[in-house]
Amino acid sequence: MVDNWHELGFIVDPGNGLAVEIEKTNVCKSCFFINNRPEISQDEAKALIDSHDHINDGLFVIVQGLAPSDLGITTASPTQAQLNTWAPQITNPVPGTMMITPADMKLEDNNLSQTQRITFGYDIAFTSTNAFTQEDVPETIGASVLGLSTATIIDLTTRQHPYMVAGPTTWLSADTRVFKLQPNEMFAAQTMGTDPNKFIADVIHSLRSSPAQANAWFDALPPDEQGAQLEWSEQLNNQPVYNFAICRVRYRAELNDAPNVRVFFRLFPAMTTSTRQRFSPPGGDDACARRPPSLGEDAGAAGASRRQESTVMEPFCIRKAYGTCASIKPC
Repeated sequence: MVDNWHELGFIVDPGNGLAVEIEKTNVCKSCFFINNRPEISQDEAKALIDSHDHINDGLFVIVQGLAPSDLGITTASPTQAQLNTWAPQITNPVPGTMMITPADMKLEDNNLSQTQRITFGYDIAFTSTNAFTQEDVPETIGASVLGLSTATIIDLTTRQHPYMVAGPTTWLSADTRVFKLQPNEMFAAQTMGTDPNKFIADVIHSLRSSPAQANAWFDALPPDEQGAQLEWSEQLNNQPVYNFAICRVRYRAELNDAPNVRVFFRLFPAMTTSTRQRFSPPGGDDACARRPPSLGEDAGAAGASRRQESTVMEPFCIRKAYGTCASIKPC
């Protein structure tokens, strides 16, 4: 049986004897949320109110199996008034506290008669913090359009809450980057030498000590699959090549610091349907490819300061544990 009829692809022979998969077609109608901000803190809401700011694209609603014309869409570049009319209607459980407003729209195909996936982004703003009445207040957010409906939950919390942004693609993150470098190449005003561990430590120092420049350096790294290709070989053109990963952690508040923020990566050496952490016994198969020595035994604690939105950059290192398995910790 086919589980996901809304993403059904077809294998055809174009006439040359080589079967190919043609474009996947949405054959069923549905909509669903991508929740970019499943938890929002009271401190962040207060900072947003005082700075007259909002959370960009805090929510996405994906509509699929329909053509844009089915929703009355007449242009791929709508005005705000048009967005308000075309976007799925949001059910806001705390209208006196939170505002959820359509902000943008992305089409897979500019052919407005083509059945496709349509992405609507919504900004989140706050007018008060009255709904933050306890440590966790789960609020159910609903969306509906043309008889289709979906729901998600946003937790309003009184705890400090550092966060990362996912972006419009569910399985990716706007706050992670991977890149490769060879000796004498540069990133974040640091030159790659022969010690990758020293280099990434120097990079993190540059990112943390130059907050005005850090986001520009980070965002300049390609986020797409082609631009961020890593290297399996240990050398290119008889020179060592090193793969790196960094992430950006955000924190917005006015009153409280977020001390002892810890970040970790999980590294999968191959495609997998399971994310269960597994340790190999001594002498077993090495779960990871070539890996450098650890920068340290202890997980690093990065203190994020308050006042609007600050960012913390974290690398990761791998140290051996149980002989041939790897324990991944922040450096």
